Amino acid sequence: MAEQPTELRRINWTEVFGFVHIFRTFRLAVHPSKVGLALVGVVATVVVGFVMDRIWQAAGQSALPGEISAYIAGADLDRWREDQVRHGRSVVMGILAAGRVVGRVENAGAAVDTEQEYWDRLRRLPDDIRSHYEGVLREIEQAADRAAVLAIVQKVAPGAAPPAAQADLAVVKQHAREQVLTPHRQALEEVHRLQPRGIFCSLLRHKRNGIRQAVEAAAAFNFLGTGRTAEGPRPLRQQSLEVPDAAGPGLLPTLYLIALGAQWLIARHWLYAIFFFVICLAIWSLVGGAICRIAALHAARDEKIPLKQAVSFAWRKFLGFFAAPLIPAGLIAFMGAALFVGGLFLSIPYVGEILGGILFFLALLGGFVMALVAVGAVAGGSLMWPTVAVEGSDSFDAISRSFSYVYSKPWRALLYFLVASVYGAFCFLFVWFFALLTLVLTRVPVEWGTRIAAREGAGPDMSKLDVLWTPPSFESLMPGWLAFGREHADIIGAWLIWFWVALVVATVWAFLVSFYYSGSTIIYYLLRREVDATDLEEVYLDEAEEEEPVTPPAPTPSAEPATPAPTAGTAGDQAAAAPPSQSSAPRSSGPGTPSPAPPESPPDSGSGAPRTT
Repeated sequence: MAEQPTELRRINWTEVFGFVHIFRTFRLAVHPSKVGLALVGVVATVVVGFVMDRIWQAAGQSALPGEISAYIAGADLDRWREDQVRHGRSVVMGILAAGRVVGRVENAGAAVDTEQEYWDRLRRLPDDIRSHYEGVLREIEQAADRAAVLAIVQKVAPGAAPPAAQADLAVVKQHAREQVLTPHRQALEEVHRLQPRGIFCSLLRHKRNGIRQAVEAAAAFNFLGTGRTAEGPRPLRQQSLEVPDAAGPGLLPTLYLIALGAQWLIARHWLYAIFFFVICLAIWSLVGGAICRIAALHAARDEKIPLKQAVSFAWRKFLGFFAAPLIPAGLIAFMGAALFVGGLFLSIPYVGEILGGILFFLALLGGFVMALVAVGAVAGGSLMWPTVAVEGSDSFDAISRSFSYVYSKPWRALLYFLVASVYGAFCFLFVWFFALLTLVLTRVPVEWGTRIAAREGAGPDMSKLDVLWTPPSFESLMPGWLAFGREHADIIGAWLIWFWVALVVATVWAFLVSFYYSGSTIIYYLLRREVDATDLEEVYLDEAEEEEPVTPPAPTPSAEPATPAPTAGTAGDQAAAAPPSQSSAPRSSGPGTPSPAPPESPPDSGSGAPRTT
């Protein structure tokens, strides 16, 4: 008998290709509660970093511009710092010897003879430039004629174009103020480039550039490239992350370079690293745990729980979130300490060489365990917090599941990671462009309205808004702004505008954080389904998240008189006295009698032990 032909009406792509679920991440990530929580975490992290920078800088510890890149390139940092100081001394001596933007110093080399004198002079130089600029402005105001004004300008800015010959004295002074501002500002910018930076500021700049490079590489499907220059391939550790480039390092090499920034922090400022990592881990255990919890219920049940409820869950499970990343690190540290003790034993003359050689397999076994834990922590670290959020479990279950899923399905986990990275790169670029469009559309009409109020010393083609806010670009949504040559009201207004623009830029980065946690949660669901054969809809619910009890429908009125309900005291006796046929099964009704409705099940009260649905 021939088989009947079947018609394929619909394909469930989410069942055939599980990674399609990852494309739900954008919808989950843009949820206001997740972005708001991520924004709180970003702001808290930045505040902690700036406060610690002030404390460490007061103790004389800071980082020079480009220090992390030099560390990654394998340079001897002590010798590199000496070269940077030598270059900085030449710049400072040139500024002091020229005497155009500061008071002229006859023996400039002697003023910065030692390194300590150089740092002291570099610290005072911005104030000296500002004082000199204010003094020049006073001289211009006091000048009585055109020749005196032009003489002052030529002393500060030789070769500056003179104003029109028929210009009156007020116009000549205005032109002079604009001419003397430029060399002072350029010198101040050059001095700022030499100034030491805070440790957190240096690390933040490195990670920000690295993330931008990772996004560019993922969007260009560049996963493993090490980068090229005009001369050909360039060693990975000599690549610069300052300017994002799709032809630069690929996604995975860029993540490696970002991790080397954390290695620099630990190697050069280990005490700072301990305090900073512990405080940030506490912040993100609460914030990231709440985001993962919202994403877990949103992805599994399409429910959006209140923000307070998510934070409450993260607080109750805080120890699980906090300890999950620390346990693998602690295990690696313990094994490293054990191997260090073995190395001390091996250093014992005569006996150590023999016994150490015999027992060296134990050292190899310890190294194997460390490698196993390190790979599992790096590859499955993003699954630890989703495990606690989805299962409501502790840190040990989070480590067990994340390691098990990664080692059981390594290629599938890698596929999910690559898909999420590429998709996340395009989503981030879209949000970045949307924020840029918001800033540009805000700026253009406001700038047109401020063209009527130009500021003195700002330049002939600059509006008032140009003085207060540097125009954004796709490369930088918030370019640097130098509060020099501005009036006090301009400075206050510029800082207020900077605050709101910074909030917009921080929201863009908060979206990236929300996308990371939401995507990690979806990947956890997918790997759990592959390894444990658990449905995607199953998620832990505690008492506060149980469904509301369903109110039973009101009874419909009947034409027959209602039978009196038995009292509490006689209910049991009546049930016992009834025949078995009457007490165990309903009576059959005649043809003209309607069948009684089946008894309603009692409504769910919502109480009881936590359950999984």
